[in-house]
Amino acid sequence: MTRLLKEPLLHFLLLGGALFVLSGFLDRDGKVRNEGDQIVVSEARIEQLQSIFAKTWQRPPTRRELEGLVDDFVLEEIYYRQALEMGTIGGAAVLGRDDVGSLEAGKAADFAIWEIERPAELAYRIGFNPLAGVVKAGRLL
Repeated sequence: MTRLLKEPLLHFLLLGGALFVLSGFLDRDGKVRNEGDQIVVSEARIEQLQSIFAKTWQRPPTRRELEGLVDDFVLEEIYYRQALEMGTIGGAAVLGRDDVGSLEAGKAADFAIWEIERPAELAYRIGFNPLAGVVKAGRLL
């Protein structure tokens, strides 16, 4: 047992595990995550997923299928949030720039204004131009 406690690999694994657990509680800036990081699947959303499934397959989903639908919804939301972050503040951090990446006073503002209800419409509505305007360097073009 004492030989195992002196093993460097055990120390490495314990330290790595502790850092992993700690990183789960902290953001990149070292701040504790806020509750806005949670993904909440409401009863209304579950009913909507069931309704879409029933219309597609002409039967209600089984419990396992419903769990899969909810899991897929959560994954889609995670991917959406990650893409949004990397397209904004995360991308600016990668570039080492603090003058871009978010809509704040004093930052360069280049963005598009879309007439859509959900971001997925940008990919799924072929032949439709939902662009309502473009802001470049803080000025509407």
